[in-house]
Amino acid sequence: MAKLLVRVRKKGHSAARWLRDLGEHLRVALGPKSRLARTHSRAPLIVSLTSFPARIGGAWLAIESIFQQTLLPDKIVLVLSIEEFPHKEIPWTLKRQVARGLEIMWVNKNGRSFDKLIPTRIVFPSASILTVDDDKLLPKNLIAELMAVHLNQPDTIIGARGWDMKSSGGTMEYGVGWTRANADTPSRRLFLPGNAGVLYPAGSLDDRLNDMQGALALTPTNDDIWFWGIATARQTTMKCLGKAVYPTIFFQKNSPALGDVNTVNNGPQFQAILDHFSIRDHVIAACDPGWQD
Repeated sequence: MAKLLVRVRKKGHSAARWLRDLGEHLRVALGPKSRLARTHSRAPLIVSLTSFPARIGGAWLAIESIFQQTLLPDKIVLVLSIEEFPHKEIPWTLKRQVARGLEIMWVNKNGRSFDKLIPTRIVFPSASILTVDDDKLLPKNLIAELMAVHLNQPDTIIGARGWDMKSSGGTMEYGVGWTRANADTPSRRLFLPGNAGVLYPAGSLDDRLNDMQGALALTPTNDDIWFWGIATARQTTMKCLGKAVYPTIFFQKNSPALGDVNTVNNGPQFQAILDHFSIRDHVIAACDPGWQD
């Protein structure tokens, strides 16, 4: 933990925000070490995430923030590829979490960020799966808040944070004119990024989800666009909680991230999905009701 205390705060962040984030790191790192134990009869809830060698050393903090939720899931699954970890070696911090209930799912091929959902969905098709990233500290009530909505809307995909999409003049460009979504944002205008947590009920995405080859060909650096495209094509209802931004784990701030390349890549990938799933007209009509062909 000493390393946390000497990290320089990220440029542009206020001292107050840095101190808040530091407090969250200390809360998670030093908090009670819960174990998973299924204590309910509802359909299983799984939290699923993935990581890679450059970030595996800090992933334990993200996972620890799951173990410290006020409502624990039935399983926490960390998906790792043998291509990236040929000897199946993981840090001791993760080994200690395995003893408390963390499950490591080894896959042969590297599915990149898609591994946060696709392998877990294939193995556990009847479960509700909450995907999270390996570089964020989750607020301790997140699962409880997501599940409260899920119990009332069991077929709805629920995201902690999201974007209210906008289109103009019959065109739709990724991120252009988009604003932060809230709990009142209509489903048809929602785009739910996965870094803050998205809950996918069983059956909310169809078998097109499992087309890893197609996903990597069309959206190789943005799994969220692939998942959103399938949900939109299937007309699955989506909901956003409108949560505030989460702290990024200090250890992970300077590690490689898909967001670094997606500034350029998101636009073409989004356009590819609009065409691949034939949803362009549907999305434009939802986001620009005044538009007429």
